[in-house]
Amino acid sequence: MSDMERFAAVDVGSNSVRSLVVAVRHERMVRVDSSAQITRLAEGLRGEKAIVSPEVLERTLREVRARKRRLDVLDVPRSRRFFFATEGLRAATNAAEIRERLEDSLGVPLRILSGTEEGRYSFLGARTAFPDASPVFDLGGGSLEIADSRDVLSLPLGVVRLTNQFGEDHSRMKAHVWSALDSLDSTFGCSMISCPVGIGGTSSTLCMVLRKIPVTAYTPEMLHGHRVSLGDVVALREHYANMSREKQRGMIGMDPRRAPVFAAGLLVLETLLERWRQPAYVHSEGDLLWGILAEASRAAGYAAREAVFQVGQGSGA
Repeated sequence: MSDMERFAAVDVGSNSVRSLVVAVRHERMVRVDSSAQITRLAEGLRGEKAIVSPEVLERTLREVRARKRRLDVLDVPRSRRFFFATEGLRAATNAAEIRERLEDSLGVPLRILSGTEEGRYSFLGARTAFPDASPVFDLGGGSLEIADSRDVLSLPLGVVRLTNQFGEDHSRMKAHVWSALDSLDSTFGCSMISCPVGIGGTSSTLCMVLRKIPVTAYTPEMLHGHRVSLGDVVALREHYANMSREKQRGMIGMDPRRAPVFAAGLLVLETLLERWRQPAYVHSEGDLLWGILAEASRAAGYAAREAVFQVGQGSGA
């Protein structure tokens, strides 16, 4: 085992393809490079299953090939590249075909995580940044995971899926989300919640918009630890609903490609905090990718447990 080693994770999510490269030394994982590009793999997902269209697959493959080129430039060993997918492929009826083409594009095996695995890695990732984080919720394009050290709950409440199902009928969407969250009561009821930690694209975008940080200026340390109040979520959701699509796409902090599904994300966050009777949550940039790499680096003999978001601090970058 060398003194410092690079590890990479690539996530084919329901809404975006993301990557993270870290340099691991002793107990620290230092960010070397990261990216996120919206490809919307779950574009056709409404109910439990959907077929991924050729057009959606091609734009996803293009981004995965771009990630491979980037990992090659960064000299990440093939044995230290970890490739996985979440609800977008769990729900795809043509997952076998897609899996083969994705593996050809990155050159390493693809692991399709179960909802339970996704929640566990999200929890582990958040804990690399907040050691006491509990519970952790991860709102993605296809699903919502909630996890603590004991339990994991995975629900089909992702922002792409909800937008496909309900469009702009937010009253019906709210009723659906509220009903689906009934399952919280047995595992993540109000009495079990102290200060929830949130991760995922909706939460990151919400922090960007609230703090008026341009997309091009984003770095994880700008958002990490931001406290998001229920009042902030409600006020922004109401304001957003009254904006034109052009103004929604043009908001400071908004990736224009995320704008069509952002309202659904705000509604889920609002409803979750209401069900928990919580005034706020704390946003973490330590997430699923960090959790995957924390476990991978530990398996390689490191004691990695701390995320360092600022690029190059002792990483050799």
